[in-house]
Parts: sequence; structure tokens; C-alpha cells
Amino acid sequence: MKITVDVKTPDVLGKVIQQMRMQNGVSQRELANRLGFGQKWLWNIEQGNTILALSRLFQIFYELDLRLFMELDVKDVNDEQPQR
Repeated sequence: MKITVDVKTPDVLGKVIQQMRMQNGVSQRELANRLGFGQKWLWNIEQGNTILALSRLFQIFYELDLRLFMELDVKDVNDEQPQR
């Protein structure tokens, strides 16, 4: 099932990243290692603790009346039920 999320803040972005990481069964440590940076950095992003560049990016969006949308392919709980 696909859903669209209106990402208005770094906090929403962090929650989307966290949910998709968890849906894919990947730990913070594993994802951070794959991407070549520290787990603490990923934790901060998922918690909405903004780094300066990210904070400024959302300020630009706000000032220019831009909206950021993410389309997520989320697992439907019915997809995990055995077929009869």
C-alpha cells in the first residue's frame, strides 16, 4: 500500500525515516554502517534533532511556500496474513 506524507518539519522527516527503517527490519547501527556514518547521527535525525543544514532547508521551504511530499510503500497488515 502506498501512502503520501506531507513532510513539513525535520521531526516528521525523522519519523518517516525511522518507520521505514523499522519496517525493513534494519537497526540504526546497521543502516548507519551501510551509509558510512555514525549511529548517533542517524538517531538524531530520527528524533527530529535538526542539524543546521536541515533546519535551514525547511526554513527555505517555508519562505518559498514549498511542500515536500514522500511516497511510502508501507506493508499492509493484511499482506502478512497467510493465504487460505
